[in-house]
Amino acid sequence: MRWLEKHFGRFAVPHLTLAMIILTAVVTGADLAFQLGIGRVNLDSLLAGPWWHIVFYPFRISVGELFGMGPWLPLLLFLYFYYIFGAQLEVLMGDFRYNLYILLGVLFTLLGSPFGVGAEFIYLGVFLGVATLNPNMQILLFFIIPVRIKWMAFFMVGMILFNPLAALILHGVFVPILGPALGFLNYLIFFGPGLWRRNAAQPRRAARFKEKVQGGPAAIHRCTVCGKTELDNPQLEFRFCVDCEDHEYCQDHLFNHEHI
Repeated sequence: MRWLEKHFGRFAVPHLTLAMIILTAVVTGADLAFQLGIGRVNLDSLLAGPWWHIVFYPFRISVGELFGMGPWLPLLLFLYFYYIFGAQLEVLMGDFRYNLYILLGVLFTLLGSPFGVGAEFIYLGVFLGVATLNPNMQILLFFIIPVRIKWMAFFMVGMILFNPLAALILHGVFVPILGPALGFLNYLIFFGPGLWRRNAAQPRRAARFKEKVQGGPAAIHRCTVCGKTELDNPQLEFRFCVDCEDHEYCQDHLFNHEHI
């Protein structure tokens, strides 16, 4: 990752979230207004064309009706929430990594389109990225009920995987799981190693805490850069860096440190 950023970082598009919001509004809005059928990709269009549908594919999302007001209100809400989560993830990851994350999302959802994967997975990946880096962030469900974003992420992933996993476990049919597997692949590439290391280190942190508990409160998390712990600020989030082996950083230094 560091090698890629060093050699290709200058090609990163700044403010990619804003650009994608504008393009999604134009492409999806035009398709809804004029029934153009643009950006709809299936196996035939991937193999034989027309190829121009692929260009618009990342910006054509499926929206239903809400409160009898047609698809326009859901589209506006979608763009609003994507701006909130996309802008935050862009800051947390940096321009190059965020660009690469979105690019891989586009590529893998294209490959998964014959299995029913839509461009919505690109934007779902952004939501999952924020839920991973800032799991205790609260959002208002139905604009009323405060819910931590990590629980929303678990629920959404569970809803997507329930039927494919049931088909795989109960009937041995693996084809339905291929779509979600490809749709989530960019997320697994970027955040999977960090989640794995975090879970693997959990028993060690628990043992360290148990050893020190007799001497008073002991820190479980400690930032490699600034040395802050959860004792300094209980609201501070700590994560393992994808590129650093077994080194933990606070939310202020996760994407702002020299890799070890």
